[in-house]
Amino acid sequence: MTDRSHWVVRVRHLHDDEPDDDLDHLTPAERIAMVWPLTVAVASLYYPHVTLDMKMRRDIVRLYRPGEPRPDEDELWEEGARLAEQKRQEQPPC
Repeated sequence: MTDRSHWVVRVRHLHDDEPDDDLDHLTPAERIAMVWPLTVAVASLYYPHVTLDMKMRRDIVRLYRPGEPRPDEDELWEEGARLAEQKRQEQPPC
């Protein structure tokens, strides 16, 4: 287990005027890594196919031109779940 005795912990409120400079030394990647497990945990409450070992996809892009209809968000999640399950079934068992 990691020794956290040297970590600084503060209780902050939204209306505090003190600057938030605690995380200034972190890169954007490090900041995302801090919240990624929590993000996945919350997402998995709504979409059970989401797991911690899933990576953020950076290769999927869809351009919608003005006036072009967009699919329903639930349909997109269902399609993603279907593709993830299909990929999982294609993988050989451990």
